[in-house]
Amino acid sequence: MNKSRWLLFSLFFISVIQAQDIQPFASAIWMSGEGFKTQFYNITSSKIEGYDAQKNAIEQGEGKWDAPSVYFRGFDFGKHISRSGTLKFGGAEIKVVKKSAHQNVCEISVDYRVNDLTNRILGKYYNHSLLFVTHCSGAAGTNVFDDGYGYCVTMSNDPNESKWEKFQEISLHKDLTYRDEGKYELELFMTVSGSIVGTSACKVIDSNANITEDMTHKASFTICPKYISHSINKEQKTISIELIGVADGVYTNQFYYGDNEVFNRVVVKNNIALIKTEGGNFKNIRYQNIEGCEVIGNFDVLF
Repeated sequence: MNKSRWLLFSLFFISVIQAQDIQPFASAIWMSGEGFKTQFYNITSSKIEGYDAQKNAIEQGEGKWDAPSVYFRGFDFGKHISRSGTLKFGGAEIKVVKKSAHQNVCEISVDYRVNDLTNRILGKYYNHSLLFVTHCSGAAGTNVFDDGYGYCVTMSNDPNESKWEKFQEISLHKDLTYRDEGKYELELFMTVSGSIVGTSACKVIDSNANITEDMTHKASFTICPKYISHSINKEQKTISIELIGVADGVYTNQFYYGDNEVFNRVVVKNNIALIKTEGGNFKNIRYQNIEGCEVIGNFDVLF
């Protein structure tokens, strides 16, 4: 199936859609969790069919649709403990208008990936189709979508505005905390497929084959580790620390004790950090790696 990549997250969104017969005119991302408001975060909104961008916006934002508190691009979703489930990407909503009853929107999808900013690793894109939700037939009241949410304008004999979304099914929500400590960003774009010449065709409307950095929207978040417990082996003079969210590897400057003294070559494997010592009295053993995350551990060991 050919797809038209309407870059709903681009800075030039409005100028792109004005030339099209099928126009996505509002979009938003659903985010849920703790430390921020569970709601839609707007991607785009524009004036169309007699309503301005504010009225067409999916999240109203107390009168300003692109206010920092409700605008996805550049939003910081804060700090979250690894594997805590306190930050979830729940899907998207997009509203589309067609100019003629002889046109068709057959599929809309969202592509997303998580980029590891700490290690400078770009993630793999995953694609999820959005489900058709409702038309604008006037059944729910004058100039309101049939589900009762959002302004719209009806055409005679044919609903010309439609709404697509997928976030209701909890099992489909993506847990963004299921990863190791680090600074991350969620990056997205949407794809619209359809036809301006027939109600059954599903072909290219507008072709944008190469998605570049300035054509997507990004929001940031931080994943922090968690201290679980520790144990000591007095015979071998070793300290074992159970941690969540610390990747396997050898650490030379992240495990501390006393007045910023460092344990060298601490091996972490399968969530266990093994510290080898020559014995002694170690005060305030702790771990810190990612800026903004709390120091964890904070315990004493005496051999």
